Amino acid sequence: MKIRYVLFGFIILALVLSACQQKTVCNKPYILVGNSCCLDSNNNNICDTDEVKETKTGEVSCSSPYIKVGNNCCLDKNDNKICDNDEKQVEAKPEVIEEKVISINDLQSDINKVLDAPILLVKDFNTDKFQVYSEIITKTKFLGKYGDIPYFKIVTKKPVTVIQINDKDSYLKDSNDFYDFVKNNKNIFIESALKSKEIFENDFKNGELLRLIFLQNRPKEKSFAETAKYTNHEEVSSKIFFDNMTFPETISNRIAQIFYVRVNKYEVDISYNISYNSPDTPKGKFAADLSNINFAYNMIVYCNPNLIISLNEECFGQGYYFCRGTGISHDADFDDAVDASFFLTNLRTYYDPYTNWAQSLIDMCDQKYKFTYLKSTVT
Repeated sequence: MKIRYVLFGFIILALVLSACQQKTVCNKPYILVGNSCCLDSNNNNICDTDEVKETKTGEVSCSSPYIKVGNNCCLDKNDNKICDNDEKQVEAKPEVIEEKVISINDLQSDINKVLDAPILLVKDFNTDKFQVYSEIITKTKFLGKYGDIPYFKIVTKKPVTVIQINDKDSYLKDSNDFYDFVKNNKNIFIESALKSKEIFENDFKNGELLRLIFLQNRPKEKSFAETAKYTNHEEVSSKIFFDNMTFPETISNRIAQIFYVRVNKYEVDISYNISYNSPDTPKGKFAADLSNINFAYNMIVYCNPNLIISLNEECFGQGYYFCRGTGISHDADFDDAVDASFFLTNLRTYYDPYTNWAQSLIDMCDQKYKFTYLKSTVT
């Protein structure tokens, strides 16, 4: 008896398992959707519940994800009220930044208009990362004093400097990169000021300054001025009053300013010969007190990622005439300065006009050079 019940149980279990493994079969007019059937009375393989429905008034209604377009329904899977068939799949194309090729002559012309003065930019020097262009001119410069007499000399000046960054990895990304570039390359901007010391020392060793010092000390013996010779010198002092680099707060944060002043004082020993019989034998000597000034004022502009423009003032002195070597002002007493305040008048004199020029250069850059990279066509 127990055996019968066991066999009967196995039969029931087998029937249940068999039923579970059967697939759902839908007879027309039904169609299989997933694991269930739905009515498809017009045999178009779309459930009637998903198709166009006409109301009693004859209007068409569409069930989601379909939308009504005219008297028909169309699929709108992304629910943007546009039929999927009407949408176009447009591949997003990466933005291409056009690199405009312009010559340094174009830039030179634009700077001319800003400064309202003619400039000529020529290749100066280059490094592995950038090329430097400068306006290189020769003009009179105040270098210092021998005794109480101002000493002027015709030297090379660079009123405008342009730096073109060629290494793309070194392009300036923002104002912080600009600040770092100016700090790391400060000597480029104050180059002429630093060379003033070298020029002055060379002049009292081998140049015109020797003859002038002799004439100051022996004015009645002009004919022997050419016998004056440098024998030795001592640098009594060398004091830096300004070595400032600032970044004025502006809307663009694209301006840097450098103010550099150094005063060097010397005692120079000079020998001379006033004998016609043995001109090579020194007959006398004296010591002279000399002073030299190294001055630079720079206003530097961040034009675009690979272009920097610097305006450089090397003329020490408030007055136009003193600056050009044809007059004197109280600035000739620079060697008596005890602190930086003596030079502040010069700083204030240059700040306003140079700031105005710098802002005009920024406007020029934004109008013509923004989002472009300068590639010089000049060789």
